[in-house]
Amino acid sequence: MPVKSIIKMKTKRIYSTCTGSITLDDFDRYHNEVWGNSGLIGFQEIFDLTKADLSLLSYSDLLLLIDQTTLIKNFTPESRIALINTGGQEEKVSFYCSAKQFLKQPSRTILSFQNNSKALNWLESCGCSQPM
Repeated sequence: MPVKSIIKMKTKRIYSTCTGSITLDDFDRYHNEVWGNSGLIGFQEIFDLTKADLSLLSYSDLLLLIDQTTLIKNFTPESRIALINTGGQEEKVSFYCSAKQFLKQPSRTILSFQNNSKALNWLESCGCSQPM
């Protein structure tokens, strides 16, 4: 599977890395495996896309993905996800982040960063999880 996740219970943080080509089915498996766990409610996440290839995902797929994520009950408005994006996927990642802001129901806050340290600083600034 192109998405691998490490869950840190002590810091209430999830570190996910995507490598290679990814499809909607890959995201479905990731959502079920990671966010199907009710013990992770309110966790923060760093999702590294630097080695990902999003070329198989159309903009319609991204909208469908946004719609699917609204059904995940373990996301809370306090949860944050930091996307690390230095792999040339800026246009699709920007579209995803922008479109997600128009959701009517609460969802987790999402921002894209060029490096891991800025992403960690942002996650830690909300006080929702413990620093590493």
